[in-house]
Amino acid sequence: TPGATLMAGDPIVTLQSREILEWQQAILIEGNRRKKLEDTKALLESEGRAKMVELLGGLRVDAAEKKRISTELDLIEKAGTGSVAQREVNKIRGELESARASLQAKETLAEAYGLSADFIAKVKTGEADIRTQNGDLPPDYRRQLREVEFNIQSSLTEEKVAVTNLQSLGFEEDRLSRLREGDPDAVVNTITLRAESPFLVTDLLMKRQSSLNLGDPILAGVDYSEVLIDAEIPEVEIDQTLSRASDTVPIRIPALDNRVFEAKVLFFDTTVHSGDRKAHLVLSLENTEDQALRDGMAASVGIPLEIRHDALTVPKESVLNDGLEKVVFVADGDAFVKQAVKTGMEGFGKIEVMEGLDVGSEVVVSGAPSLLLSLKSQEGSLVVGHGHAH
Repeated sequence: TPGATLMAGDPIVTLQSREILEWQQAILIEGNRRKKLEDTKALLESEGRAKMVELLGGLRVDAAEKKRISTELDLIEKAGTGSVAQREVNKIRGELESARASLQAKETLAEAYGLSADFIAKVKTGEADIRTQNGDLPPDYRRQLREVEFNIQSSLTEEKVAVTNLQSLGFEEDRLSRLREGDPDAVVNTITLRAESPFLVTDLLMKRQSSLNLGDPILAGVDYSEVLIDAEIPEVEIDQTLSRASDTVPIRIPALDNRVFEAKVLFFDTTVHSGDRKAHLVLSLENTEDQALRDGMAASVGIPLEIRHDALTVPKESVLNDGLEKVVFVADGDAFVKQAVKTGMEGFGKIEVMEGLDVGSEVVVSGAPSLLLSLKSQEGSLVVGHGHAH
Protein backbone atom coordinates (compact mmCIF):
# COMPACT_ATOMS: atom_id res chain seq x y z
CA THR A 1 0.00 0.00 0.00
CA PRO A 2 1.16 3.61 -0.52
CA GLY A 3 3.29 4.77 2.39
CA ALA A 4 4.66 1.31 3.11
CA THR A 5 8.41 0.78 3.25
CA LEU A 6 9.72 -2.24 1.40
CA MET A 7 13.08 -3.67 2.39
CA ALA A 8 15.46 -5.52 0.08
CA GLY A 9 14.02 -8.96 -0.63
CA ASP A 10 10.44 -8.08 0.35
CA PRO A 11 7.79 -9.43 -2.08
CA ILE A 12 6.19 -6.88 -4.42
CA VAL A 13 3.84 -8.87 -6.65
CA THR A 14 3.23 -12.49 -7.68
CA LEU A 15 3.00 -13.11 -11.43
CA GLN A 16 1.60 -16.01 -13.40
CA SER A 17 2.25 -16.31 -17.14
CA ARG A 18 2.72 -18.81 -19.95
CA GLU A 19 6.21 -17.46 -20.65
CA ILE A 20 7.40 -18.35 -17.14
CA LEU A 21 6.47 -21.99 -17.73
CA GLU A 22 7.96 -21.97 -21.24
CA TRP A 23 11.30 -20.63 -20.00
CA GLN A 24 11.48 -23.29 -17.32
CA GLN A 25 10.53 -25.96 -19.86
CA ALA A 26 13.26 -24.68 -22.20
CA ILE A 27 15.89 -25.13 -19.48
CA LEU A 28 14.80 -28.74 -18.90
CA ILE A 29 14.58 -29.55 -22.63
CA GLU A 30 17.93 -27.99 -23.51
CA GLY A 31 19.65 -29.69 -20.60
CA ASN A 32 18.35 -33.08 -21.73
CA ARG A 33 19.23 -32.27 -25.34
CA ARG A 34 22.83 -31.47 -24.42
CA LYS A 35 23.20 -34.75 -22.55
CA LYS A 36 22.21 -36.61 -25.71
CA LEU A 37 24.53 -34.46 -27.81
CA GLU A 38 27.43 -35.08 -25.42
CA ASP A 39 26.77 -38.84 -25.67
CA THR A 40 26.71 -38.56 -29.47
CA LYS A 41 29.96 -36.59 -29.40
CA ALA A 42 31.70 -39.20 -27.25
CA LEU A 43 30.44 -42.00 -29.52
CA LEU A 44 31.63 -40.22 -32.68
CA GLU A 45 35.05 -39.62 -31.16
CA SER A 46 35.37 -43.28 -30.16
CA GLU A 47 34.21 -44.57 -33.53
CA GLY A 48 36.43 -42.08 -35.37
CA ARG A 49 39.48 -43.13 -33.39
CA ALA A 50 38.66 -46.79 -34.03
CA LYS A 51 38.40 -46.11 -37.78
CA MET A 52 41.74 -44.31 -37.73
CA VAL A 53 43.46 -47.09 -35.79
CA GLU A 54 41.97 -49.63 -38.18
CA LEU A 55 43.35 -47.70 -41.17
CA LEU A 56 46.81 -47.24 -39.66
CA GLY A 57 46.93 -50.84 -38.56
CA GLY A 58 46.03 -51.99 -42.08
CA LEU A 59 48.66 -49.64 -43.47
CA ARG A 60 51.34 -51.21 -41.31
CA VAL A 61 50.20 -54.77 -42.18
CA ASP A 62 50.19 -54.03 -45.92
CA ALA A 63 53.65 -52.46 -45.71
CA ALA A 64 54.97 -55.53 -43.92
CA GLU A 65 53.26 -57.85 -46.43
CA LYS A 66 54.72 -55.95 -49.38
CA LYS A 67 58.16 -56.18 -47.83
CA ARG A 68 57.77 -59.91 -47.22
CA ILE A 69 56.64 -60.61 -50.77
CA SER A 70 59.45 -58.48 -52.21
CA THR A 71 62.02 -60.43 -50.18
CA GLU A 72 60.52 -63.76 -51.25
CA LEU A 73 60.54 -62.70 -54.91
CA ASP A 74 64.21 -61.73 -54.73
CA LEU A 75 65.14 -65.11 -53.25
CA ILE A 76 63.26 -67.11 -55.90
CA GLU A 77 64.66 -65.03 -58.75
CA LYS A 78 68.18 -65.68 -57.48
CA ALA A 79 67.53 -69.43 -57.07
CA GLY A 80 67.01 -70.15 -60.79
CA THR A 81 64.83 -69.67 -63.83
CA GLY A 82 63.33 -73.10 -64.40
CA SER A 83 59.77 -73.52 -65.59
CA VAL A 84 58.53 -74.21 -62.06
CA ALA A 85 60.49 -71.33 -60.65
CA GLN A 86 59.24 -69.03 -63.39
CA ARG A 87 55.62 -69.86 -62.63
CA GLU A 88 56.27 -69.21 -58.94
CA VAL A 89 57.94 -65.91 -59.79
CA ASN A 90 54.95 -64.81 -61.85
CA LYS A 91 52.59 -65.77 -59.04
CA ILE A 92 54.58 -63.86 -56.45
CA ARG A 93 54.82 -60.85 -58.75
CA GLY A 94 51.04 -60.81 -58.92
CA GLU A 95 50.81 -60.94 -55.13
CA LEU A 96 53.34 -58.13 -54.91
CA GLU A 97 51.30 -55.92 -57.26
CA SER A 98 48.20 -56.64 -55.21
CA ALA A 99 50.03 -55.74 -51.98
CA ARG A 100 51.34 -52.53 -53.55
CA ALA A 101 47.85 -51.53 -54.69
CA SER A 102 46.37 -52.20 -51.26
CA LEU A 103 49.16 -50.24 -49.58
CA GLN A 104 48.81 -47.31 -51.99
CA ALA A 105 45.06 -47.20 -51.41
CA LYS A 106 45.56 -46.96 -47.65
CA GLU A 107 48.32 -44.35 -48.04
CA THR A 108 46.03 -42.25 -50.23
CA LEU A 109 43.22 -42.56 -47.69
CA ALA A 110 45.58 -41.63 -44.83
CA GLU A 111 46.71 -38.53 -46.74
CA ALA A 112 43.06 -37.62 -47.36
CA TYR A 113 42.54 -37.86 -43.58
CA GLY A 114 45.20 -35.18 -43.16
CA LEU A 115 48.09 -37.36 -41.98
CA SER A 116 51.56 -36.19 -43.00
CA ALA A 117 53.79 -38.20 -45.34
CA ASP A 118 56.44 -38.37 -42.61
CA PHE A 119 54.00 -39.89 -40.14
CA ILE A 120 52.69 -42.35 -42.73
CA ALA A 121 56.28 -43.45 -43.44
CA LYS A 122 56.87 -44.01 -39.70
CA VAL A 123 53.66 -46.04 -39.44
CA LYS A 124 54.85 -48.33 -42.26
CA THR A 125 58.21 -48.92 -40.58
CA GLY A 126 56.68 -49.38 -37.13
CA GLU A 127 58.29 -46.25 -35.65
CA ALA A 128 54.98 -44.47 -34.91
CA ASP A 129 52.46 -45.57 -32.27
CA ILE A 130 49.11 -45.61 -34.04
CA ARG A 131 47.25 -45.41 -30.71
CA THR A 132 48.51 -41.88 -30.03
CA GLN A 133 46.57 -40.36 -32.93
CA ASN A 134 43.37 -39.65 -31.01
CA GLY A 135 43.19 -36.11 -32.36
CA ASP A 136 43.21 -37.24 -36.00
CA LEU A 137 39.80 -38.43 -37.11
CA PRO A 138 38.34 -39.27 -40.51
CA PRO A 139 36.85 -36.20 -42.28
CA ASP A 140 33.26 -37.44 -42.08
CA TYR A 141 33.61 -37.87 -38.30
CA ARG A 142 35.16 -34.42 -37.94
CA ARG A 143 32.25 -32.94 -39.88
CA GLN A 144 29.71 -34.71 -37.67
CA LEU A 145 31.55 -33.58 -34.53
CA ARG A 146 31.53 -29.95 -35.68
CA GLU A 147 27.80 -30.20 -36.21
CA VAL A 148 27.31 -31.72 -32.76
CA GLU A 149 29.44 -29.02 -31.11
CA PHE A 150 27.46 -26.33 -32.93
CA ASN A 151 24.23 -27.84 -31.62
CA ILE A 152 25.67 -27.94 -28.09
CA GLN A 153 26.52 -24.23 -28.26
CA SER A 154 23.09 -23.48 -29.70
CA SER A 155 21.51 -25.36 -26.80
CA LEU A 156 23.58 -23.42 -24.27
CA THR A 157 22.44 -20.16 -25.89
CA GLU A 158 18.78 -21.19 -25.72
CA GLU A 159 19.17 -22.11 -22.06
CA LYS A 160 21.01 -18.88 -21.27
CA VAL A 161 18.20 -16.80 -22.77
CA ALA A 162 15.62 -18.63 -20.66
CA VAL A 163 17.75 -18.31 -17.51
CA THR A 164 18.33 -14.59 -18.10
CA ASN A 165 14.60 -13.99 -18.57
CA LEU A 166 13.80 -15.77 -15.32
CA GLN A 167 16.61 -14.02 -13.42
CA SER A 168 15.32 -10.65 -14.61
CA LEU A 169 12.12 -11.47 -12.74
CA GLY A 170 13.97 -12.48 -9.58
CA PHE A 171 13.56 -16.24 -10.05
CA GLU A 172 15.17 -18.18 -7.19
CA GLU A 173 18.75 -19.23 -7.95
CA ASP A 174 18.31 -22.50 -6.06
CA ARG A 175 15.32 -23.40 -8.22
CA LEU A 176 17.26 -22.45 -11.35
CA SER A 177 20.07 -24.80 -10.31
CA ARG A 178 17.56 -27.62 -9.89
CA LEU A 179 16.14 -26.95 -13.35
CA ARG A 180 19.62 -27.06 -14.86
CA GLU A 181 20.16 -30.40 -13.17
CA GLY A 182 17.01 -31.68 -14.86
CA ASP A 183 14.67 -31.72 -11.84
CA PRO A 184 11.09 -31.39 -13.17
CA ASP A 185 9.79 -30.83 -9.63
CA ALA A 186 11.49 -27.42 -9.65
CA VAL A 187 8.95 -26.07 -12.16
CA VAL A 188 6.49 -23.50 -10.75
CA ASN A 189 3.69 -21.61 -12.50
CA THR A 190 4.14 -18.35 -10.56
CA ILE A 191 7.01 -16.05 -9.74
CA THR A 192 7.29 -13.41 -7.02
CA LEU A 193 8.97 -10.12 -7.81
CA ARG A 194 11.01 -8.83 -4.87
CA ALA A 195 12.52 -5.47 -4.02
CA GLU A 196 16.18 -5.18 -4.96
CA SER A 197 16.77 -2.36 -2.46
CA PRO A 198 14.71 -0.55 0.21
CA PHE A 199 12.20 2.01 -1.02
CA LEU A 200 9.02 3.80 -0.02
CA VAL A 201 5.85 2.94 -1.96
CA THR A 202 4.19 6.11 -3.24
CA ASP A 203 1.51 4.73 -5.57
CA LEU A 204 -0.01 1.45 -6.81
CA LEU A 205 -0.32 1.40 -10.60
CA MET A 206 -2.15 -1.92 -11.05
CA LYS A 207 -5.14 -3.76 -9.61
CA ARG A 208 -5.13 -7.17 -7.99
CA GLN A 209 -5.80 -10.12 -10.33
CA SER A 210 -5.25 -7.89 -13.36
CA SER A 211 -3.41 -8.64 -16.59
CA LEU A 212 0.00 -7.14 -17.29
CA ASN A 213 1.83 -6.60 -20.53
CA LEU A 214 5.57 -6.31 -20.97
CA GLY A 215 6.69 -2.90 -19.72
CA ASP A 216 3.56 -2.16 -17.67
CA PRO A 217 4.38 -0.32 -14.40
CA ILE A 218 3.36 -2.05 -11.17
CA LEU A 219 3.99 0.59 -8.52
CA ALA A 220 5.86 3.82 -7.93
CA GLY A 221 8.32 4.38 -5.14
CA VAL A 222 11.20 6.43 -3.83
CA ASP A 223 14.60 4.96 -3.06
CA TYR A 224 15.59 6.20 0.39
CA SER A 225 18.69 4.02 0.80
CA GLU A 226 20.69 7.24 0.51
CA VAL A 227 19.51 10.75 1.31
CA LEU A 228 20.93 14.15 0.44
CA ILE A 229 21.27 16.98 2.95
CA ASP A 230 21.29 20.61 1.86
CA ALA A 231 23.19 22.57 4.52
CA GLU A 232 22.80 26.35 4.35
CA ILE A 233 26.11 28.13 4.95
CA PRO A 234 26.06 31.87 5.79
CA GLU A 235 28.30 33.85 3.45
CA VAL A 236 30.57 34.89 6.34
CA GLU A 237 31.37 31.20 6.95
CA ILE A 238 32.12 30.22 3.34
CA ASP A 239 35.91 30.55 3.72
CA GLN A 240 35.89 28.45 6.89
CA THR A 241 33.80 25.79 5.18
CA LEU A 242 36.13 25.72 2.18
CA SER A 243 39.08 25.10 4.53
CA ARG A 244 37.23 22.44 6.55
CA ALA A 245 39.36 19.74 8.16
CA SER A 246 37.45 16.79 6.69
CA ASP A 247 34.80 15.81 4.14
CA THR A 248 33.20 13.61 6.79
CA VAL A 249 30.62 15.77 8.53
CA PRO A 250 28.62 14.92 11.68
CA ILE A 251 24.85 15.30 11.32
CA ARG A 252 22.31 15.45 14.13
CA ILE A 253 18.64 14.64 13.43
CA PRO A 254 16.26 16.10 16.07
CA ALA A 255 13.34 13.95 14.88
CA LEU A 256 15.34 10.81 15.65
CA ASP A 257 16.11 11.64 19.28
CA ASN A 258 19.07 13.77 18.22
CA ARG A 259 20.92 10.77 16.81
CA VAL A 260 24.25 11.70 15.27
CA PHE A 261 25.31 10.34 11.87
CA GLU A 262 28.34 10.83 9.63
CA ALA A 263 27.65 12.25 6.17
CA LYS A 264 29.98 12.77 3.22
CA VAL A 265 30.43 16.04 1.32
CA LEU A 266 29.24 15.73 -2.29
CA PHE A 267 29.83 19.29 -3.44
CA PHE A 268 29.84 22.87 -2.16
CA ASP A 269 27.90 25.45 -4.15
CA THR A 270 29.55 28.69 -3.05
CA THR A 271 27.09 30.84 -5.00
CA VAL A 272 25.46 33.20 -2.50
CA HIS A 273 21.73 33.52 -3.05
CA SER A 274 20.56 37.11 -2.86
CA GLY A 275 17.47 36.28 -0.83
CA ASP A 276 19.10 34.70 2.22
CA ARG A 277 22.82 35.43 1.63
CA LYS A 278 23.68 31.76 2.02
CA ALA A 279 25.65 29.16 0.07
CA HIS A 280 24.77 25.46 -0.01
CA LEU A 281 26.84 22.46 1.09
CA VAL A 282 25.33 19.20 -0.21
CA LEU A 283 25.98 16.05 1.82
CA SER A 284 25.24 12.37 1.23
CA LEU A 285 24.07 10.14 4.06
CA GLU A 286 23.26 6.42 4.07
CA ASN A 287 19.78 5.87 5.49
CA THR A 288 19.07 3.80 8.56
CA GLU A 289 18.12 0.15 8.27
CA ASP A 290 14.45 1.01 8.83
CA GLN A 291 14.60 3.92 6.34
CA ALA A 292 13.80 6.44 9.06
CA LEU A 293 15.26 9.45 7.23
CA ARG A 294 12.71 11.26 5.06
CA ASP A 295 12.39 14.31 2.83
CA GLY A 296 12.00 17.59 4.69
CA MET A 297 13.50 16.45 8.00
CA ALA A 298 15.53 19.05 9.86
CA ALA A 299 19.20 18.35 10.47
CA SER A 300 21.98 20.13 12.32
CA VAL A 301 25.32 20.06 10.52
CA GLY A 302 28.68 20.41 12.25
CA ILE A 303 31.44 21.48 9.84
CA PRO A 304 34.76 20.09 11.17
CA LEU A 305 37.11 23.10 11.20
CA GLU A 306 39.79 21.32 13.23
CA ILE A 307 40.28 17.70 14.26
CA ARG A 308 42.02 16.92 17.55
CA HIS A 309 42.95 13.40 18.51
CA ASP A 310 43.03 12.10 22.10
CA ALA A 311 41.07 15.11 23.32
CA LEU A 312 39.30 14.83 26.69
CA THR A 313 35.57 15.39 26.12
CA VAL A 314 32.42 15.26 28.22
CA PRO A 315 28.72 15.47 27.32
CA LYS A 316 27.61 19.07 26.81
CA GLU A 317 24.85 18.64 29.38
CA SER A 318 27.45 18.05 32.11
CA VAL A 319 29.07 21.50 31.73
CA LEU A 320 27.27 24.33 33.55
CA ASN A 321 27.87 28.09 33.76
CA ASP A 322 28.37 29.20 37.37
CA GLY A 323 28.83 32.90 37.19
CA LEU A 324 32.23 33.61 35.64
CA GLU A 325 33.34 30.01 35.35
CA LYS A 326 32.24 26.71 33.87
CA VAL A 327 31.85 23.76 36.20
CA VAL A 328 31.09 20.06 36.21
CA PHE A 329 30.06 17.76 39.03
CA VAL A 330 32.45 14.86 39.54
CA ALA A 331 31.39 11.65 41.28
CA ASP A 332 33.17 11.13 44.62
CA GLY A 333 31.82 8.00 46.22
CA ASP A 334 28.17 8.61 47.03
CA ALA A 335 28.52 12.35 46.60
CA PHE A 336 29.31 14.82 43.82
CA VAL A 337 31.97 17.53 43.91
CA LYS A 338 31.78 20.75 41.91
CA GLN A 339 34.86 21.17 39.73
CA ALA A 340 35.79 24.26 37.69
CA VAL A 341 36.92 23.46 34.16
CA LYS A 342 38.29 25.24 31.12
CA THR A 343 36.61 24.16 27.89
CA GLY A 344 37.76 24.16 24.29
CA MET A 345 36.20 23.03 21.01
CA GLU A 346 32.61 21.86 20.81
CA GLY A 347 31.04 19.15 18.71
CA PHE A 348 27.66 17.46 18.54
CA GLY A 349 26.82 16.44 22.09
CA LYS A 350 30.45 16.77 23.26
CA ILE A 351 32.66 19.55 24.58
CA GLU A 352 36.43 19.50 25.03
CA VAL A 353 37.84 19.96 28.56
CA MET A 354 41.26 21.65 28.46
CA GLU A 355 41.85 21.96 32.23
CA GLY A 356 40.30 20.93 35.53
CA LEU A 357 39.36 17.30 34.85
CA ASP A 358 41.29 14.05 34.85
CA VAL A 359 40.88 11.25 32.34
CA GLY A 360 38.53 8.62 33.74
CA SER A 361 36.59 10.99 35.98
CA GLU A 362 32.85 10.39 36.17
CA VAL A 363 30.81 13.54 35.62
CA VAL A 364 27.13 14.11 36.22
CA VAL A 365 25.02 14.49 33.09
CA SER A 366 21.41 13.94 34.08
CA GLY A 367 20.49 16.15 37.02
CA ALA A 368 23.52 18.44 36.93
CA PRO A 369 21.44 21.69 36.96
CA SER A 370 19.53 20.47 40.03
CA LEU A 371 22.81 19.79 41.84
CA LEU A 372 24.03 23.32 41.08
CA LEU A 373 20.83 24.87 42.45
CA SER A 374 21.06 22.70 45.54
CA LEU A 375 24.68 23.73 46.05
CA LYS A 376 23.86 27.43 45.84
CA SER A 377 21.42 26.99 48.72
CA GLN A 378 24.05 25.29 50.93
CA GLU A 379 27.51 26.05 52.16
CA GLY A 380 30.51 24.20 50.71
CA SER A 381 30.89 22.35 47.51
CA LEU A 382 30.05 18.79 48.58
CA VAL A 383 26.54 17.78 47.56
CA VAL A 384 24.76 14.51 48.29
CA GLY A 385 21.98 13.95 45.84
CA HIS A 386 20.72 12.14 42.80
CA GLY A 387 22.45 12.32 39.46
CA HIS A 388 23.55 10.21 36.53
CA ALA A 389 27.32 10.04 36.17
CA HIS A 390 29.29 9.30 32.98
